[in-house]
Amino acid sequence: VQESINSEEFHEKRHMIFMDYSAKLVRGDVVLNQEAEKWGWFSPQEALKLDLNSSTREFITRYLEKK
Repeated sequence: VQESINSEEFHEKRHMIFMDYSAKLVRGDVVLNQEAEKWGWFSPQEALKLDLNSSTREFITRYLEKK
């Protein structure tokens, strides 16, 4: 769980709580809803090369530290 208060990283300043988790797709397809336009599979190391907000970057870094 992470918290962001009025961060400049987002288009609107707000108080947000992030509850991140990792999951494994066993079978089936990814189905998008109104919250996403596209998706892709990335290893954690590949994801860290992307332009990520600090809370997402911290989540991936912590995941890698615990592996």
